[in-house]
Amino acid sequence: MGYPVTAAQMAALMGNHQMSTRVTVFRGAESLGDIPVISVSASATYGTQGSREALISVDRAVLDAGFLDPLQDQVMIRTGVKDMFEVPIFTGRVDETRDDETGEVSVPLISRGTEVIRAPFIVPWAADITNTVPEEIRRILQDVDASWSVDTGAANAATMPPGLVWEIDRGQACDQLAQGANLIWQPDRTGGFVVYNNPYSVGPLLGADVQVFLRDGQNGTTVGIVRNEGRDGIYNSVTVVTERVNNTPPIRVTAQDLDPVSPTYWGGLFGKQNLVVKNQTPLEIPDSEALALRILRQSLARQRSFNIQTSHMPLLDPGDVFALIYEGITYTLVCETINYSGSAREATSITARELILREGLTLTQ
Repeated sequence: MGYPVTAAQMAALMGNHQMSTRVTVFRGAESLGDIPVISVSASATYGTQGSREALISVDRAVLDAGFLDPLQDQVMIRTGVKDMFEVPIFTGRVDETRDDETGEVSVPLISRGTEVIRAPFIVPWAADITNTVPEEIRRILQDVDASWSVDTGAANAATMPPGLVWEIDRGQACDQLAQGANLIWQPDRTGGFVVYNNPYSVGPLLGADVQVFLRDGQNGTTVGIVRNEGRDGIYNSVTVVTERVNNTPPIRVTAQDLDPVSPTYWGGLFGKQNLVVKNQTPLEIPDSEALALRILRQSLARQRSFNIQTSHMPLLDPGDVFALIYEGITYTLVCETINYSGSAREATSITARELILREGLTLTQ
């Protein structure tokens, strides 16, 4: 996975190249053109409602020329290989401008996800039972702005549970729907949204969907790697308690690591650590079991994580699966946070967890 580029573009990006960065201002559908910037930073985080954010700094003259109006303007940030290709890494609104006596202006930018959080339901929102879960998430998002694109092509067509109504929180509604169907929703690079299967629930085979390979050592692409191993936040048992409609008793299912050779075997040397998750989205037993297994797999992935510094890598997004070749071992990782390079002087910083396709995860009642 990763932002699609050609083989030639990937080769150029992985080799020595001159980096380009471009910032364009839009007012409605009209492009006001590119603006000069002093600095650029953009980041994206997995599993959070806002997900993407950016900050640019410009000279006061840019504001005096009529750009970056917080009430109207939007900004797209692109980066790539100079004179060859560029990819967008952020699109969102100007949130405010902060200038001081030096003449430098700091401009925080907000993502579509933040716009959703700031647009709670005006009246209670009743879910449409005829929709699939991805379609209902799209309906909730496009209720804010019908022009927003919502890509659900990589999302399973989970059926809608009955009787769902939300009073206020639009982001919470999307979160609850996504969790129950093992989906992730997040703003994309170009001003829309993407809804996709949680990577810990499907476990792609290395090489099937992976496009980005990072490598340490001589002729590698990384400039620094920290591998972290620990037990904090690891649970080898997950119990999902799912509320049901019509005052019927809740469904309670448990998934455990019962593989005797696993280092996190339930009751083995690791011990016993159980996580209880109360799911507010009504689900039947098979969906509750799938949710418990996904949360368990995601929890077990915490045992090995990586902090990676690499030179200019604008292709990854949160949730993307990529490969890291480190000390002769190939790891399949899920990108969780990425801080994109704002200039050639700055490395791209990635935090990622290992996608562990553990056997022996067992459902119990």
